[in-house]
Amino acid sequence: MKIADITHFYNKKSGGVRRYIDLKVKFLSQYSDIIHNVIIPGDEDKVEKVLSTEFIYLKSPEVFFWKPYRVLINKNKILQILIQRRYDLVEVGSPYILPKILNSYRYDLGYKTVGFFHSNLEFAIKNFFNNKIKSEKLIQFLRKYNYNTYSEFDAVISPSYMMKRYLEDIGIKNVEVVRIGIDTSIFRPMDKISVRYKYGLDTDKIILIYVGRFSRDKGVHILVDIFNTLEYLYPNKYFLVLVGGGPFEKKLKNLIKSNNYKIFPFIEDLNVLVELYNTGDIFINCSKSDTYGISVLEAQSCGLPVFAFSGTSFEEIVFYRDFLGENKYELIKKITMFKSATIDINKLHNFVCENFSLDGGFKKLLNIYREIVKKN
Repeated sequence: MKIADITHFYNKKSGGVRRYIDLKVKFLSQYSDIIHNVIIPGDEDKVEKVLSTEFIYLKSPEVFFWKPYRVLINKNKILQILIQRRYDLVEVGSPYILPKILNSYRYDLGYKTVGFFHSNLEFAIKNFFNNKIKSEKLIQFLRKYNYNTYSEFDAVISPSYMMKRYLEDIGIKNVEVVRIGIDTSIFRPMDKISVRYKYGLDTDKIILIYVGRFSRDKGVHILVDIFNTLEYLYPNKYFLVLVGGGPFEKKLKNLIKSNNYKIFPFIEDLNVLVELYNTGDIFINCSKSDTYGISVLEAQSCGLPVFAFSGTSFEEIVFYRDFLGENKYELIKKITMFKSATIDINKLHNFVCENFSLDGGFKKLLNIYREIVKKN
């Protein structure tokens, strides 16, 4: 079976989508009957081999307000690859441009299409504007856009049941839930004191850590507001570690009203990332738009409890649900009451091992692929 992944959302500094594809490459390398390609934008046309997967880079322009992301817009180059490679199935990992192109040629070229619902445009825009959008027309437009984008796929993959319900509510019925796991042999608890010394972090403070993109749609502005409030209420008790990058990065230093923080750039080395997770006492994520949360799983696998908003996809993958709050005031209250001694690090790690193994989700995904390809 010949499979292709195609997305705008893969580059050296991207987060969840890249992690998903990298894990998928590792998993599919076990299967001799699978030919796997990844079609992504780059600064030049080239092909690179990673394990048994070929990465096909197409020269694409950067988006000036979204660097380092690039957008695949050369329809002819994409079509040329589809004609030459003759795939059985193509998975599309973006709601922009690509679904229309891929679904336009699937009957002529004989491949099936799968759309992975990595991002919910409606939720992302609401989160960007801090849920202050009141226009019913805009909400209807966004829902219609999501429907038109995903309704033509042979199947739609949702990483959570919450997103499946959303897709079904807007009229898309061929939705399969696949929960992607992580490599729990890499993400594991370590001695906090030693890694804090290594990275020059205070061993006496309660460290809150966030790993991900720095942007409004991820709720980073809310996270900073929470930390500023904690610092005001309890000066020098807390420390904030931010790991990643994004459009909000330049504003962070001006918004954080404290010296008790440290920003790390995007970390490509997973061993370093594991160490940084282990510096924390609390993992905090204030996104209301994420369709899943690989960093949430990674943090828990390293023994960190997750503080996040209830009513999100995180509810389905969080072990200590008492730390979820309806709003930032609830989260502040829960953080101030937090005592690390109440956390069972081994239970957290084992929870991820037992429910989000690396192979479990991908085996289900591969079975879905095989069933789709069999259909006439």
